[in-house]
Amino acid sequence: MRGNIVHKSDVHLHRGVPTLFIDGKPITPMAFDFMSSDPDITNNIPVPPSMPSEIQVKAMYSAGVRLFFIRTELRDPRDTDDIVDKLLRTVRMVRKNAPDAYAIPWLIISAYEDFVNKYPNDVQTFDDGSTGDYTGSLSGRMKSSETPRHTHASLAWRHETAGVLRHIVRRVNQTPELSDAVVGYFFFPLHHEANYFYDYDHKKKLDDYGPATRLAMRNYLAEKYRGDVFELRKAWGDDAITFENAPLPDRAARENGTSGIFWDPAKSRQVMDYAEIRSHVWADTLEYFARACKEESHYNAVVGTFYGYLLHNDTLWGGQSYFRTLMDSPYIDFWASPFHYDNKNPGQSVTLRQLTRTLQKHGKLFFAEEDTTISSSLTHERERQGLVYPDTTRDSEILKRNFSMVLTEGLNGWWPDFTAGYGMYDPNDQLPTVSKIQRAARESINKPMGSVAEVACVVQQEGFFCSPKDYNLNKSAIEKSRLHELPYLGAPIDHFELQDVLDGTLPHKLYVFQNAYLLSQKEREAIKALRSPSRMQVFMYAQGFLSTDNPTASAENISELTGIKLKQVEGECDGKIVLTKEAKLLGLKEGDEIGECVKLRSSGFGYRLHNFEPYPYNFQMKYD
Repeated sequence: MRGNIVHKSDVHLHRGVPTLFIDGKPITPMAFDFMSSDPDITNNIPVPPSMPSEIQVKAMYSAGVRLFFIRTELRDPRDTDDIVDKLLRTVRMVRKNAPDAYAIPWLIISAYEDFVNKYPNDVQTFDDGSTGDYTGSLSGRMKSSETPRHTHASLAWRHETAGVLRHIVRRVNQTPELSDAVVGYFFFPLHHEANYFYDYDHKKKLDDYGPATRLAMRNYLAEKYRGDVFELRKAWGDDAITFENAPLPDRAARENGTSGIFWDPAKSRQVMDYAEIRSHVWADTLEYFARACKEESHYNAVVGTFYGYLLHNDTLWGGQSYFRTLMDSPYIDFWASPFHYDNKNPGQSVTLRQLTRTLQKHGKLFFAEEDTTISSSLTHERERQGLVYPDTTRDSEILKRNFSMVLTEGLNGWWPDFTAGYGMYDPNDQLPTVSKIQRAARESINKPMGSVAEVACVVQQEGFFCSPKDYNLNKSAIEKSRLHELPYLGAPIDHFELQDVLDGTLPHKLYVFQNAYLLSQKEREAIKALRSPSRMQVFMYAQGFLSTDNPTASAENISELTGIKLKQVEGECDGKIVLTKEAKLLGLKEGDEIGECVKLRSSGFGYRLHNFEPYPYNFQMKYD
């Protein structure tokens, strides 16, 4: 023990990228995340970790890891002091096996049984009026499927949880063994990242139509339309609407476009506003939680969260899409996510779920959870990720591949405890590779790590609120290309949010606009202003189709933005391009039609299929 020490942790620019500092010293980019094998700290999780956490910590410390994320679950506020006591036991174990290591509590914020009795109007309500009939137990390990869960729009839940967080941070500060080790706090809001998406039948039920969500909608509309009811009525096309009686959209509005696969802002502003509020609520809530931890730690601790997923998540209704408001938050220092769960096998490209270059531009650190399973991982984890080989021969290949992404992008990362037996901590198999990775990570602290990419892919936050989820528009525009096409371009690629491109400060030579569907006139002019002989722009499907001005949904909007004359055709058709006279500059003939390209492509191994048996997809490319 060294007394009641409180460390100063922060994130600031170093070697060209945001870097974690503790007491003025940069920290090695790789960490380890584990769930304590202490039977109490798992807090009623049915299956406790199969591997003793003491063995894990000792092994990873020997390989050079000095930062440990400790997972624990917050449920009933009455358990708060017990949670701190359990955390203390685990920190003691960490310090016993890793004397100079640091810890960041990973706080899983879950539902609990008694919430509905205290706040009956603050529970999730489905479109059929029900509040129960859940199909899973992930959301707080509830005893009954009929027990209501809190809605994320609940201000009561938000304030209660923030109070719990403040109490935990105060106890940490007051406990010398904890204050000497804990350097930050990390949120895992619910068991599945800000959404109950595994816990009910989404085909039969839609959320959330309860009083708390209606209140959130009313407050959001008043803020967005500056309290001007006439502006609200104009936007919604309804002279009877007020902030008090504005209804939530029904199933038909949520599931159907009003201009092809898009929501026309002139016809669908109600459902677009509702989609926005769902994510706006989560952005506000996370910042509220982070502020509680920052203030109680007297700004000595770093705070982070899983948030801002663009890939492999229900981004529209799950609360992940209003991320831009948190880019400059003084309360959130780092964001995190796992890799995408496709492309996890040897020879495949690693794909991150977030806009890491935009985060870096705003001074935010990013932790990549390297949760790729290996040969000795638990069977259900291997099945979840589609791992296909049975022995250790390729484990090092995967570990090095994953770390290469973290290293070259100037990120941080952690390894999780998804294994049985020794797993990647076996001193004869994976641990030597982990040690080599840590040596490279330490050396990188003094190396320039900024971007060298000349290609920027551009994602628009508002683009997620332009089309019903079931059309999979954003999945096609962003996810498929990012998984299966862009990694094979042969050049490094940076990923940015639209507003960070429009300011004109980026040096990139090629910009690929992926989902910029809804653009104001000011934004259109800014995009045009980026063009120069040394800057090329590529527009994917329907960029700029929607407008905040008339016409609100028209192919004319695309033509005006891109300079390419287009016409809108209802239904499905093959795309064709008619060459203009400028084609002569390329040695082509004016008036010729080109296009009608059919490209069938897929690659890699099946995801969660064939019981681990590898099967290659047919890779076909056809051009007419």
